[in-house]
Amino acid sequence: DVIVLTATGDGFAVNSGAGVSNGTLVVLPNVLSLATLAATSAETLAESAGASPLAAVAGAQAVVQFAFRMTNPLPETGGLRITLPNGFGVSNYTSAGLVTAASSPTKLQVDTNGDAIIVDISAFSIGTTYQRITGELEVDAVIDTALSLSATLDAAAAALAAVSLSAEGAFGGVVVEVARAGIAAAVVKGRWAILTLTGLTLPTFAHTACCAAVATVTAGGSLIDVSLPLEPIVITPGPLLVEKAALSTSLAGAATDLLFQVRLSNPLPPNGTLRLELDALLDVSDELVVLAALLSDQETYLNLSDSTVALNISYMYSTPNVTSFDANALVTYSLGKHLDLAIVDGLGPGVGIGHGARLLLLLRGGLTLPPYSAEPLSNFGFSTLFNAGVGPTVDEAEAGLLELAVEPNKLYAALSLDERRVGSLSELTISFVLSNEMPADGQLDVYLPATFSALGSTRVVSAVTSASDACTLFVHRDARSCPAIGTVTAARTATISASARLAADGSTALIRIAIRCALAPSRADYASCALAPSTAYSITVLQLTNPQAAAVFSAALVELLDGQGRTVDTATATGAQPNLALEIKPNLLLNVKIVLDDDRAGEVTSLSVEFETTNPITSDGSIRLAFPKGFLFVGPSTGFDFGGTMRVVSSEGSGLSKISGNLVVSREGGDAALAKDDSVLVLARGNGAATIAGERHRLEVEFVQNPLSAQTTGTFYLSTRTASLQLIDINEVALQLSVAEPAAGSSSSDSSNTAD
Repeated sequence: DVIVLTATGDGFAVNSGAGVSNGTLVVLPNVLSLATLAATSAETLAESAGASPLAAVAGAQAVVQFAFRMTNPLPETGGLRITLPNGFGVSNYTSAGLVTAASSPTKLQVDTNGDAIIVDISAFSIGTTYQRITGELEVDAVIDTALSLSATLDAAAAALAAVSLSAEGAFGGVVVEVARAGIAAAVVKGRWAILTLTGLTLPTFAHTACCAAVATVTAGGSLIDVSLPLEPIVITPGPLLVEKAALSTSLAGAATDLLFQVRLSNPLPPNGTLRLELDALLDVSDELVVLAALLSDQETYLNLSDSTVALNISYMYSTPNVTSFDANALVTYSLGKHLDLAIVDGLGPGVGIGHGARLLLLLRGGLTLPPYSAEPLSNFGFSTLFNAGVGPTVDEAEAGLLELAVEPNKLYAALSLDERRVGSLSELTISFVLSNEMPADGQLDVYLPATFSALGSTRVVSAVTSASDACTLFVHRDARSCPAIGTVTAARTATISASARLAADGSTALIRIAIRCALAPSRADYASCALAPSTAYSITVLQLTNPQAAAVFSAALVELLDGQGRTVDTATATGAQPNLALEIKPNLLLNVKIVLDDDRAGEVTSLSVEFETTNPITSDGSIRLAFPKGFLFVGPSTGFDFGGTMRVVSSEGSGLSKISGNLVVSREGGDAALAKDDSVLVLARGNGAATIAGERHRLEVEFVQNPLSAQTTGTFYLSTRTASLQLIDINEVALQLSVAEPAAGSSSSDSSNTAD
């Protein structure tokens, strides 16, 4: 008789009229309803609990969990069969599972893409509940016998070859089965089961792994219920660690070698490649040579010039038609592309790179750093590809973790002033040699102590540098040879402004002189604004005003900027050895005259000093008058020798300007109770205003005792100083007086003329 079924799934009611072929009744397995899957890397399970989706990293230890509802009963002699996608492996495999009681919810509320991984099912027993799942999950039976491995890898496909499932690629990988002994009693239909498999390894390359399946089987291995293909498992690349990275030089615009030491997580097959993407700011020429070596766990290389680096990897250039090169071949490289490094026979024919391998990569020649100091180079990419040049990705380095700094290159500079006296108008000549080209829209910044200033408009003119001067100034350069001589032909402008920069001492304020080309970009000769590297130039900034005090200023700075304001070269770069010290010398006190009211030897008298200043005396400054040997100070009880104030008066009238405020008198050095020859009187100003440059002043000093014998005195010295004792103006003309014979009958031992 012919039997016709309206449905052929196991457990369905039957009616005649369908499902018959040549008298053979074909009964297909039914569908496990609501079957779900979650997978994650074991080491990320704890920290990822509650996250969605869980991380599945290539090559990592894996935890896989299934939750499903059985449509048909599971007989006492039946079992379960789990199939994982191709690429899964086994390390320290374990498993556990549970079956729900009839009173559990008809639909298990488990978000299998998130927080539903149940790791330790063995802790459950019959009658317990699991609170992490929405609703109470009442356990009816615990699968307390571990699911056994029945097949792995390629053998898995043969194990299920006779089974017809709808999803292509559902077979293969790891197949695990459990015998009926693992479940205490027959399971009625409609019950839920949760299975957790640990000690698996995820596939060793990134891809979407499809598709896992779960089935219930009879004792003879016939399928009862089979899940539809479960959710694909997204495998992300394994970690590729960049352990070390170094440039042979970090100076902007310089040719450099580049060293990387990396560690792979997963094996690389013989036809795999390591892909290296360079930061786009690096300029790469066809002189690039790539060397590589495998390192043992104990080896490490820090020296770019290490001659023991063995060539175990060749390189190929990534073009539509990938081409292999010999070890010494040149790589034709253009910006924006990448390098693919392929294994060669140095490792042995058909030999790949094992798990956890460490590689040393050296890019030598053909690399040039950007011609400016910028943000660190960080856009590097490292990945390994399962198939040469096309993928899938095996391991990948996390983006943005590697940073290689680019520093300004050396600017060799020397500064000189044509006039170095305090407060004078001066011209500043800057002689310099650049390491990088100065672009037409670039500028040269010269920083000077803020005590310099500009009078009116400041202009810039080209100066002439002789070959001998250039050689003397700049032969110390890296080239160790005299530079070429250049002339600044295009007109330049100079703008002086305040600056937020401080000198290296952290306290000296600086002003900036920004020197730019005066030509408009639209002019045909605009290109002449550029200045060549390794060439000596000189330019002079006119109409500067020197500081108002003498000092040696070493706080100057010279920098080259490009058109976007990025620093290209600087005189502070290591090895530049700039000569930027500027010595400002005291200016002159003019028409100085010293007169004794009584010039007889041994007499106590008053001394007057007249002088004209070139620069103002600051309100908190001082005047210093040094007496030659033989003069002493005497006085009444309010006098100097008793700690009182010696009287010094500033006169006015008859072309004289009075120095306002107080003049507090002290003697520099010595003890007030013990007079010394060559005494210096310090006249410190207080409560007054700064004097006006060019004014004439007169000071009268009382209670001065002349030398005790007639003579031509030694030299008097007069100077004005700042509060910090820096010289302002000094007298350069020798100031001497004639002391006459003492008056008849006078004696140097007279009690009224006693020295202090």
